Amino acid sequence: MSPLKRRVLFIIFSFLFVILSGVLILYALGNRLNFRTLTIEKTGGIYIISHPSGAALTLNGNTFPNASNILTPGTLIDNLVSGRYEVTVSQNGYSVWKKNIEVNPGLVSVYDSVV
Repeated sequence: MSPLKRRVLFIIFSFLFVILSGVLILYALGNRLNFRTLTIEKTGGIYIISHPSGAALTLNGNTFPNASNILTPGTLIDNLVSGRYEVTVSQNGYSVWKKNIEVNPGLVSVYDSVV
């Protein structure tokens, strides 16, 4: 391979490395691309600790698996665009817990006493 080809490949891969590193850092900081508006938005999350721990979680009609176990007492639902969400926690034999939750960018809303 000629020195010119090596130099061109080095420049191309260096450019790709810098671009992809920036994208990964933005992603790790909680930024996501909103495909509807083609803008970068900071995301938030909801952390729910329910009693009993095996309760079913529903967010705006979508069911999420309850990830609570011995090591993790609650469930984190992350990568949520800021806005208002309706959260429902239900378990057979218990009354349904329903709440409208505001998700703020860069923050996690914690609900640790859902009975």
